[in-house]
Amino acid sequence: MDVLGVFLWSMGERRYRTQILLRPEQHSRLVRISREEGTSISHVARTLIDEALAAHPIAAWAAREPTLGHLRALRESIQAANGMNTVDLVGEARAGSSTKESSTTRRWSCSMERS
Repeated sequence: MDVLGVFLWSMGERRYRTQILLRPEQHSRLVRISREEGTSISHVARTLIDEALAAHPIAAWAAREPTLGHLRALRESIQAANGMNTVDLVGEARAGSSTKESSTTRRWSCSMERS
């Protein structure tokens, strides 16, 4: 058994039992919300944790990763099919490029100079 908790099955869903310490005002607010909604304190806490995690920057990037992976695969298939050299805008955005102009701007400038 894990020292910090134990896995449980509840209503067909795998759950992890853990213990947290709340300040008195946090507990009071959870009790008040659970009574108003007619649900358990645990349900209210899980809902609030889900909302906070969804808004957290690290979790937000993790949630976007499957879509970004699909876009990377799509870009690679376009490159393979057409021999095109596309720009990795997602990679540049993640890297927080310190240059003022992106590769798109540079590529546009170069193509304009050739005309």
